[in-house]
Amino acid sequence: MYGKMVNKTVEKPNKVKNNKRGFTLVELAIVMGILVIVTGITVSFSVLMRDLTADNRDEYAFLEDHSEFKEEFGSLIAENDVSGSEFTVKNGDLLIGEKTVKFSGGTLLVINGNQVEKRVAGFDKIDSVTFKVVEGKNENKLIKCTTQHTNEDGVPVKISFVISLRCGEILTTEGGGV
Repeated sequence: MYGKMVNKTVEKPNKVKNNKRGFTLVELAIVMGILVIVTGITVSFSVLMRDLTADNRDEYAFLEDHSEFKEEFGSLIAENDVSGSEFTVKNGDLLIGEKTVKFSGGTLLVINGNQVEKRVAGFDKIDSVTFKVVEGKNENKLIKCTTQHTNEDGVPVKISFVISLRCGEILTTEGGGV
């Protein structure tokens, strides 16, 4: 009887079976609270960004018009900046020989006598353009162009750039000096 012992394992009886297959109500409430907080932050941020971009949309449109205007004006000066060309700034307008460069109603005009020689439209965000001579070191070679528009708050916003003449020369600056 005692010769061979059978090695048997005895199972301990489980008093409580731990079959946890779901979440408790407390865990679900915590997760829902975190989701509400994250959603609130996301919605607040998106509303803030939408308002910010709406406020700046007009400003970006003006800057885009300004850069296109700058390119067009630079091309106009380059076309007419030849040896012996004469530029005059008079009361905010630019005269190139017999031609007058004006800005009116979102359009850059080159007028020769009584006829419009060149018309470049599409600058609707720009309210006005003025030309001046930059006096100083490179006297009679620099033309300052200032574009202006009025923002949503009614405040005038100006942006300026300078174009340098290579061959031509500014003769007079009647009412147009800086």
